Amino acid sequence: MDDDMKICCVKLSLAARVIAMVGLITSVLILTQLSTELADPESSGGSVSILLGLDVEEFKYTIGGDDRQRKTDATEIMIAFLLFSFFYAVSSAILIWGTIVEQSWCALPWLICVAFSFATQVATLAIHAIALGTRKNKLIIAISVLNIGLTVYFWIVVFCAQRTWRRQHEEEKQLQRSRTVQASPAPPLPNKYMQV
Repeated sequence: MDDDMKICCVKLSLAARVIAMVGLITSVLILTQLSTELADPESSGGSVSILLGLDVEEFKYTIGGDDRQRKTDATEIMIAFLLFSFFYAVSSAILIWGTIVEQSWCALPWLICVAFSFATQVATLAIHAIALGTRKNKLIIAISVLNIGLTVYFWIVVFCAQRTWRRQHEEEKQLQRSRTVQASPAPPLPNKYMQV
């Protein structure tokens, strides 16, 4: 039965909850880091590659223009990262609650955020691959591929959990309907049939 469906010896709901907790912790750390970097513009850009596969420093290779324009563009990118991290944190919190009550709609915001994250990671991998000749650190490609693989795996686990919850919810509704039909008494006979 679907209730016993497990992945790596762990029930799907528990696996989805652990994934959501990791996502929440990660996004809160990134929110803190980005807020600090935006408050202190002189600090060096840090890595926010966990959620989106992107690093603000990497845009120095792709953003054209003078230093002032690059700083403005980097700030705009950091604000976009900050907003995405906030939405990711909220969707992870909703998913944590959803794994407890096993409501399928609670997984949808997280699945959408991770799908967007996957798209940006693939785009970033393409940027890394194009600029491979000018980069000093070639390990970034391997890390990007690993990050994409992990993102896909997490998405599949949560998607399977969401489908299982929806199926269980529909089965419970059908069972409730059948019990209601069985428990309801037969309608009384009309008066004309009761006369002797």
